[in-house]
Amino acid sequence: QNPPQDCYLVVMSELAYRLTLQRGSMFSAMYKPWFEFSIVHRFNPTDFTPTPNVFAALFRFVKKTSPLLPFEQRLQYQKFIQKAFGNGQSIRNNLKHAFSVMKLDSALQELSMSKKTKPSQLNLKQWVSLYNVLQYRKLL
Repeated sequence: QNPPQDCYLVVMSELAYRLTLQRGSMFSAMYKPWFEFSIVHRFNPTDFTPTPNVFAALFRFVKKTSPLLPFEQRLQYQKFIQKAFGNGQSIRNNLKHAFSVMKLDSALQELSMSKKTKPSQLNLKQWVSLYNVLQYRKLL
């Protein structure tokens, strides 16, 4: 309800990298409409005592001044993303229980997406567009 404006976390480098990817990460798709993610610094294991067996990074997330969706839609959007990622199948297959196949096919066609598109293939702009198109149609 009251997200931070600016936050720094020391995390494993691999995790920081995955969170900053432009596509593929469910976490990123769920939070990037409201936050910018970046890796600010990469640490050497020798920077820590005792020396860990993994590399670490300073991960930063900043609240966007112009979010892609209203914050009030956060829970609804995040549920949409969870359903869309489903169990590794196509977005169409994962969402067919939440939306009619006809609405899904129409939305995918409108956004020039294949029926076989996997969740990991979409970038943030495509996620927000798909959400907006489907949510609008849900109201009709």
